[in-house]
Amino acid sequence: APPGDARVLWARALIATAVTEEDARAAGELVDWPPAGLAVVQEMRWSVAVRWVSLGIEDTDGRLAAERRRDPSDRGDRAMVTAAAARPDRASKQEVWDRTHGNGYESLYLMRAAGNGFWWRKQAALVEPFVAPFFAGLAELFARWEVEAARAYFRVFFPRHRIDENLRDRIAGVLAAGEIGPVLRRMLIEEDDEVRRAITCRATAAAATPPTPTA
Repeated sequence: APPGDARVLWARALIATAVTEEDARAAGELVDWPPAGLAVVQEMRWSVAVRWVSLGIEDTDGRLAAERRRDPSDRGDRAMVTAAAARPDRASKQEVWDRTHGNGYESLYLMRAAGNGFWWRKQAALVEPFVAPFFAGLAELFARWEVEAARAYFRVFFPRHRIDENLRDRIAGVLAAGEIGPVLRRMLIEEDDEVRRAITCRATAAAATPPTPTA
């Protein structure tokens, strides 16, 4: 990509799609030793650090500590909360879940930050035990929480790492349960449409992919 905005967009895309350790390390090299013409900002550095955390890469804590020294601001506070939620172990996930549902975060910003690090496709088996409780508790949460907080919770804790018919069935189950307000109903309908579209896109792409030639 040419220097300037195009190169920045390319770098952001690379970081966002780094889902293997090899890719995440390449993203780390990119922000640590950027090529000429690429302006690396702190947000990109935090994105790399969080991905390292989610993959359990060696020396992740060292990278986190370095970024925290660079960025002691409230943005750094939120990034550290996201990183804590991204850790690939059950105890960390449970702590985030309990804090969220026990109003243990000081602000909506921190709660959103935790949700942004909670679900990862690479961690699907690890976070699966939290999928059913998310849907089971939605109606009560929307009844108890203020609308702004409930909407923020839904947006960051909806399990978008899953794209399958089972997820649509869970949405349908909440919709069919009856006593839910119009805000939650609308958000569920919109998410169901997004999941449906994603499933259709995957099926279309799979059908268009030519078979791999055999030797």
